[in-house]
Amino acid sequence: MRILLLGEFSGLYKNLKHGLIELGHEVTLLADGDGWKQIPGADGPLKVGDRSRLIDKVGRNLSLLKDERLIGYDAVFLVAYRIFNPFVAEHMVRFLRKNNGSVLLSAAGGGLAYDQAYLSGRFDYSPYDGNPCDCSYVACGSSLRSKLIERERRVVEKYFCEVIPVMWEYQIGFDDWAVPHDSCIPLPVDVSECDYVPNIPQDKIVIFHGINREEEKGTPIIREALARIERDYSNDVEVIIDGRMPYEKYLSVIQRANVVIDQCRAYGYGLNACVSMAQGKAVLSGARDETLEAFGIKRKDCPILPIEPDSDQICRQLKWVIEHRNQIPGIGIRSRAYIEKYHDSIKIAGQYVDVIKKHTKG
Repeated sequence: MRILLLGEFSGLYKNLKHGLIELGHEVTLLADGDGWKQIPGADGPLKVGDRSRLIDKVGRNLSLLKDERLIGYDAVFLVAYRIFNPFVAEHMVRFLRKNNGSVLLSAAGGGLAYDQAYLSGRFDYSPYDGNPCDCSYVACGSSLRSKLIERERRVVEKYFCEVIPVMWEYQIGFDDWAVPHDSCIPLPVDVSECDYVPNIPQDKIVIFHGINREEEKGTPIIREALARIERDYSNDVEVIIDGRMPYEKYLSVIQRANVVIDQCRAYGYGLNACVSMAQGKAVLSGARDETLEAFGIKRKDCPILPIEPDSDQICRQLKWVIEHRNQIPGIGIRSRAYIEKYHDSIKIAGQYVDVIKKHTKG
């Protein structure tokens, strides 16, 4: 099949592209590298305009209606509906549906359905807890922005063949939407580019937390926990807190670490956690039962040390790792095996292909 991937979010489509190609499909990825992350793998840019200039973005969006790179595929995937400006998004999606086979949406990186689930009180905690104003616009009933949000739901229900959630939080957000969203498909990881090295701490255990959307990831809470760990275990740990670095540099920093802290405000874990586990790291992140059940994974099979937005709880998990440092190599082995079993990009690509086949005409 010919498959088009539009946009990027933390390497989701970069890794999915690898898996699809390995399965013998012809794949084109158009993306901007997810901004400053500079994620490689795109076959060309997707110029949707500077977000700070509305006229520029609308104009660039509309110019894509003449872009032959967007025509003639068996399936088109969008990494998020909001990749397009809301004023012209319906025109863009209608164009894609008219000139291709299936048009499908990867539910990742927020979105209206997730925002509505948050506002309805479905979560015990959320990335929005750090800044509830980020999604307060969803509750406004009369503003222009609210009308555009209403259009977003209508467009998704009318033009998308299916939504593929990458986490449980996104799945339940679509429960009352008139669009298929049967199950979550785990994030794909190209394990061939993640070198596994036995995770054996040297003099000090190196703990790394990458900075990216600090409030959403719970970085202030993680910082508080790490400050206490540095104070109590100054001779045992080296703490690295750094971020907003290109993808390739990020991978090199992970290589130095024994323990990686991903995020604490989410029910699930992101690609940062997956890549770290593929390298054999011990990972602390969201790993709630709801997330694992959505993937069909049993708690005992998941090596992630689950954390919540509670500095005391994060400290307890870190103290356990430090005081059981002899178990870090074994956790690393389990981490790599977990990614190979549940997140390998070729296996995940096969699940995406199964979804496409459900909507193939003829």
